[in-house]
Amino acid sequence: MTRCVGCSRPLEIGDRYIVDTSSGFTKSPADPGVDDLIAGIFGGSDGKLRFCEDCTEPGGDYLFETFYGEGAGT
Repeated sequence: MTRCVGCSRPLEIGDRYIVDTSSGFTKSPADPGVDDLIAGIFGGSDGKLRFCEDCTEPGGDYLFETFYGEGAGT
């Protein structure tokens, strides 16, 4: 189940979200092992963290994507 890192709410079909790695989010050097670990802990997958639209700030540096189902999207 894919969850928002900010509020832990499961993403539902049609939800808009942003995606990043933990390294990208913290602006740290890329580390795929750490990214995978953090994503697994916070309900992400493939080293990616997802934040729902409610947990992001307007005018941020992220692009929104739409959730189409488990394993869909980036």
